[in-house]
Amino acid sequence: MKLTHFKQLTIASICFQLFSTQVVADSQFYIFPIKEIEGLKALDNKNLRPLVDPKAVAFISGQQADAQKELLVYFNEQLIKAYGPSVIHVKQVRDSFKGPVKLVDDDNLNCDSVPTVSLQQAYGAVLGISRASFYQVDKGGFNELLIPVTLNLQVIKPDKAKIVFSTSNTTYTPFRFAESEMGSEQYKSTVRKAMVDSMKSQIDELIKTVQLSFNPKATPVKIAGKDGPFFIADKGYEVGFKDGDEPSAFDKDGKEVLFQVINANDGYAVLKGLGGSIQVGGEYQFTFETKADDSRKPRMMPITTEDPKRAVANGVIDVFSKNIGFKAPFQLSAVDVNFTQTMNVIRERAQCVPWDKYPNSTTVKDSRVDVPKFIFTVDTGETATFKQSGKNDTHTKETFATVVQGKVSDMNGVVYGSAIGVDKYVLEKTAGVGLSSENAKEVSLQNATKAMTSEFLKNIQFEPKMFIIKNVKSQDDGKGSLIIDNLPVDSGFEVAGAISRKLSTKVAGKETFVRLPITTEGQVVKKGIEINVPYQITDIGQEFYKPKAGDSLVVYALPKANAKVVDMCESEYIGKNNTVTSSFAKPLASNIVLNSPKYQVKEMSQTLVQDVNRLLDEGNFKESFKLTLPQASTVCVQTGYLVHPE
Repeated sequence: MKLTHFKQLTIASICFQLFSTQVVADSQFYIFPIKEIEGLKALDNKNLRPLVDPKAVAFISGQQADAQKELLVYFNEQLIKAYGPSVIHVKQVRDSFKGPVKLVDDDNLNCDSVPTVSLQQAYGAVLGISRASFYQVDKGGFNELLIPVTLNLQVIKPDKAKIVFSTSNTTYTPFRFAESEMGSEQYKSTVRKAMVDSMKSQIDELIKTVQLSFNPKATPVKIAGKDGPFFIADKGYEVGFKDGDEPSAFDKDGKEVLFQVINANDGYAVLKGLGGSIQVGGEYQFTFETKADDSRKPRMMPITTEDPKRAVANGVIDVFSKNIGFKAPFQLSAVDVNFTQTMNVIRERAQCVPWDKYPNSTTVKDSRVDVPKFIFTVDTGETATFKQSGKNDTHTKETFATVVQGKVSDMNGVVYGSAIGVDKYVLEKTAGVGLSSENAKEVSLQNATKAMTSEFLKNIQFEPKMFIIKNVKSQDDGKGSLIIDNLPVDSGFEVAGAISRKLSTKVAGKETFVRLPITTEGQVVKKGIEINVPYQITDIGQEFYKPKAGDSLVVYALPKANAKVVDMCESEYIGKNNTVTSSFAKPLASNIVLNSPKYQVKEMSQTLVQDVNRLLDEGNFKESFKLTLPQASTVCVQTGYLVHPE
């Protein structure tokens, strides 16, 4: 059996940039729908997304392209109902405002003949298909079909090439056809209509979700103080500040100021000025979409795959991400591998925009330094199916179990936690009527994933610890080492942490700190009670960023004390005279080993290295962060199983 699943997309909250000819007193924005289902056009170019099966989308593409038109007309209508006067045509987006603005819904518009808004005021709404699968089971005389389709809706800030909000929805459309009906016009028409109706319902749900979340509003923020190159704002992540963002704001005279968010904390944010006049004590109007997660939490990157044989992991990650919320002790930092394609679609459609005026609308390779400290990987398994049937096979019962394992590791392969979820599923049918086997397995996988998520939140807790830096040995190239006493880690481990420095400004009587843009990298060296921790400054030449004695090293996770360091073997042991091949046992056995206090396990394979590096490349992180396969430990633990009849 092959299961394919959809990509996990980032659900993000970022600061919004709005421009006005007057002081910003409200949050006027405009949103334009892209009249193309992203991911389907690729079919014509034979550049198909890995998780889109041509057999599934054939019913709504190619000779059935009218189905796409019907869906896009519906999408346009529903977006207008949701956002009313804020909706404009894509050709009404230019580099300047010319009002009064109202929607002119005509695809043949001339760029100079209609009211326009500047690109900085506008957001693109992009509908895409990230997964479409086609399951067909021959039941002898009739066929069961299941067509899962995942649609995603993204709100894009095109002038900054950023996703500001994204949501997805998956439906499972089942069919049952007699053998003689397969391939007939009636068959094609029935599937097409059901898929279109189902996708319209998905569009309704997606727009409702966006409407609830995407509501830009202005927030006044005061600059409480300045320390070195940093400005300290009197509001933090609770209003929408997020590490790494570059929000614009307006002063009392309506003049624009541009900032970079260095850190967002509870009740305050550390900012750096990028343009405009910034005054301590001044109040500035920022516009935020919604509150952000706590930026003090370490970031964890879910590892998706483009290999259809392993793509079940992508579906697990999607369910995990939707259920984890803000409760987790980390921030999920997903990479959208299709984002370059998304921006290309917007550029092609927004033909009236002089794009050369907006250099930030182009993603830059090898530019990002905010690489996540941890990765999240998934393993799944299922038992064989036990089938029972009543008299004359009228009533049938199929029983199986699904297991899902989620693991968190650092970039060096050290596993810091594992959790599993198990779902036992009983599929009952009467006279052949009931869920298909493939549909039942999809449901069971989701149930197991939700159970794993609950266990993950309960058992895996990062508890950052702070260690005072005794001394610093620095080099001119930005590299150096921190000397720390009694850091509980042995030689050979890489410490995932950050440098924290106390600032001179207080906000509401509370001390403030900045996490310096420094990465710890390389293996530590232990000499007596002294631990030598290598580091790298990401902005070479910035004197204020250099760590110094008295700063603190914040360590997000530490390896197990007095544990034997071992690798997880890639191969699996299957006992002699085994009677049933099963993928169910491996995650169970692995979970036991990973949570044992006796072993500190490292898990890294060539396949995982390739997946991580692909995501780092698609996320535009610097080449220096890419992984190489680490040297293997002298001992590895091999999981295995043996099934035999009782």
